[in-house]
Amino acid sequence: YALSEYLFDFLPVKKGLSQNTINSYSDTIELFLQYMEEQHGIRREKLEIHHLSREVVEEYLDWLETERHNSISTRNQRRVAINGFFQYLQYRNPGFVLLCQQILSIPKKTGPKRAVHHLSREAIEEILKQPDLATRAGKRDFVLLMLLYESAARVSEIADLRIGDFQSDRYHGAVIRLHGKGRKIRTVPLIKRAAGFVQRYISEEEKFRSCGKEDPLFCNRSGRKLTRAGIAYILEKYANMARAALPSIADANIHPHVLRHSRAVHWLEAGV
Repeated sequence: YALSEYLFDFLPVKKGLSQNTINSYSDTIELFLQYMEEQHGIRREKLEIHHLSREVVEEYLDWLETERHNSISTRNQRRVAINGFFQYLQYRNPGFVLLCQQILSIPKKTGPKRAVHHLSREAIEEILKQPDLATRAGKRDFVLLMLLYESAARVSEIADLRIGDFQSDRYHGAVIRLHGKGRKIRTVPLIKRAAGFVQRYISEEEKFRSCGKEDPLFCNRSGRKLTRAGIAYILEKYANMARAALPSIADANIHPHVLRHSRAVHWLEAGV
């Protein structure tokens, strides 16, 4: 009951968190319920507060690392989500304050800081050469990857783009409006050439589907907005094609966030 109130009332209504954040918290709790079933033999419908303790939560965090091979940063993110629930619980029922404080006192795990990897301009150009611009899917994929790089957007921000988030006029130029973490919105200017690609893409899409301001900018075959996993799959497909033409990236780990880092590094190299 407490979990239902937390996920469906407290987080979206009282805290006003974005759906992406709520989904992340929900995923953490789903994994915790899975852990309790597998490691403690307590089915989720039988789970009660008295089954929980600091030791149980610490074992869950270790389980994420050892059994699910989560990184330390992912482990810490899961810890933050778990803490959010127990912060809520101690105010909802003061009788659980001691339990909640014990769990909230679990320290963040530290580890070595990873180097920030990025791709060369040549590698970015090679990836962007791969989509077949003679097909509808190829045009979509090219504009998607181009925007992912040009705007230095997070993959979730690209997935959430709507047609109306692209704006262009002759006096102020073109911008893309990104909906970031914590409902923060930022407006990113686009160079003229990139804006032209987006404009032509939208014009082409109008032949196949509704392109109102609230419709998603990038859709899958079913007409639904692309997911983060779908965008990662698209990038991986073209990255594999680019590897064949550019041996220098044969062993590179290419994922959407690498394009964000690459754009930032290239801006710095250009003196920005």
